[in-house]
Amino acid sequence: MIIVKLLGIGDLLSILLIWTAQIIPQRFALLAAIYLLGKGGIFAIGGDFASYIDVICGVYVILLTFGIGNILLSVLFSLYLLQKGVFSLF
Repeated sequence: MIIVKLLGIGDLLSILLIWTAQIIPQRFALLAAIYLLGKGGIFAIGGDFASYIDVICGVYVILLTFGIGNILLSVLFSLYLLQKGVFSLF
């Protein structure tokens, strides 16, 4: 159960990094991308649809570090990670 809470906290921290990806050091944003890609990749092996979206979020964070992004996608991915993070904490 503690692992689920830690993963939820990681999702919530990823939201912060999505919105600051262009102003924080690139390595921090890439850490969030690696977290999302790793977590998504591991659970996607089992066929979990939500994990595929985590992988897409990770790719999007990488794109954000290079200045490629869209406000609508940032909002959608943030809302997705917010609901996942909040639900995993309860």
